[in-house]
Amino acid sequence: MREKFLNFLENKNKSILLIILLLNFTLRLVIYFTTKLFYFSDFTASFDAIELIHSGKTVPFYNGGYSYLNSYFGYFFKYTLGNLDYYFIVNSFFGTIATFIVYRIVIALKLSRVKGLIAVIVLSVYTEFMVFSSVLYTPILMVTLLGLIILFSIRFAEKERFSIKYLICITVLVVISLFLKRELLYIWGLYLVFAFMLLINRNKQLAKRFLILSIVLFFSITTISTKIILNGNEALKRNSFLMFAHTWYGGDGGKAQITYPEKQKLYDKKFKDYCEKRGIHSPDSNDMYNFQDLELRESILNHPFSWIRLQFHKFFWEYGVLPESTSFRILMTGLLKGSTILVAIVLLLPVMTIITLLILTFNLKRSIKKLKMEPPHLLMAIFLVYYLIATVFYYPYSERYRIPVMVCFWIPLLVDNLVDFRLKALVNNKKEMIIKALIFLIFAVNWSYEAYIIGIKNRGRYNKTLYEIQDKNVSESFYTSPTLFQ
Repeated sequence: MREKFLNFLENKNKSILLIILLLNFTLRLVIYFTTKLFYFSDFTASFDAIELIHSGKTVPFYNGGYSYLNSYFGYFFKYTLGNLDYYFIVNSFFGTIATFIVYRIVIALKLSRVKGLIAVIVLSVYTEFMVFSSVLYTPILMVTLLGLIILFSIRFAEKERFSIKYLICITVLVVISLFLKRELLYIWGLYLVFAFMLLINRNKQLAKRFLILSIVLFFSITTISTKIILNGNEALKRNSFLMFAHTWYGGDGGKAQITYPEKQKLYDKKFKDYCEKRGIHSPDSNDMYNFQDLELRESILNHPFSWIRLQFHKFFWEYGVLPESTSFRILMTGLLKGSTILVAIVLLLPVMTIITLLILTFNLKRSIKKLKMEPPHLLMAIFLVYYLIATVFYYPYSERYRIPVMVCFWIPLLVDNLVDFRLKALVNNKKEMIIKALIFLIFAVNWSYEAYIIGIKNRGRYNKTLYEIQDKNVSESFYTSPTLFQ
């Protein structure tokens, strides 16, 4: 039965692929055209910037830590083409394109067309990736660019000769990405690490190739970052997110904002004591940042084990049972309006299933062999480690890292292991089965603890958030499409 199914996917690969991609795009459009909530959270700034651009005012690509290139796209669709709906339709199209790019990545990794097709199916039920097409934000575009960069990097590695074409393509894509988000600011370092590891594996020719790419990217990124993005943008150089990401003040730990009164009182008291000791009577933003820098250093140096525990806490919460807030708000007020439990299941089930299957099917020996023998798999592993570290280190920005981790790395890894997985072989390997059971138990315990925090200990806070979502005043807090909702 299994072989017949896989043969069917292989024989009808192109037809099934086309159907799934069309369904993927259609579902994204359905989510968008039933979406009512647009004007909320940080995304209000993007909508406001569209109107500022229309009024003739200059809006920088970056202001503080926020990118406004999306607002220029929005302005183009709203005022040049006449309808902001076109932005979200195009964004949905890019989401489907990103799905197809992952299919091409799986094939480029010399897996199989069947595995590529299964990756497309899994991506089409990865809900938060589908929902983000309806947000005036950057994750969909960034995943598309990242997918292209990975695909071109694999082809750059597999060319018999040095390819200037792929070097230029990768460089241009990285530079473009910097105007959306700065998450690939250190990509040159990833290629440098890759080149170094290729030298260890005695692959000198390929090491030189990626060393050149690393150098080109370093100077390109440095020029763009210092001359355009950081130029005069002091707010981007210093902000509170790093301190909150590595202390227990924000949320339940590591979040960007203080949500509990007792933590706010502690923060205010420490800041007051800091100012009094230094004779500061009218503290400004620089004083606040200096206090936060000191608080961060003291937190790490004086309580290193607490800081280490916080890093694990952030990782398990990021891949835990708390639904991603933006996706939750959109579905809760749109396609699945008012169905709290259903929305939570729709968002959480894909993530928890993917993680569970990853643990169950992962083949360590085969993966190590591929890392040693196949350079593209080693490059993918380096990118994955980078994004996992970024997910934890830049926790307040975690939504921009979690989606790429799932889309570009974990799902391709899952389908590679899933298709070749044999349950009987696992059962016969008692040691491997025990190790996997223990790893799953760690996740399960953390998921249970997180559910306890959400549903019992801090239930009031999360219920308040639900009520705020349900009771939104449409006239004040919602963006209304000029043609669809009037």
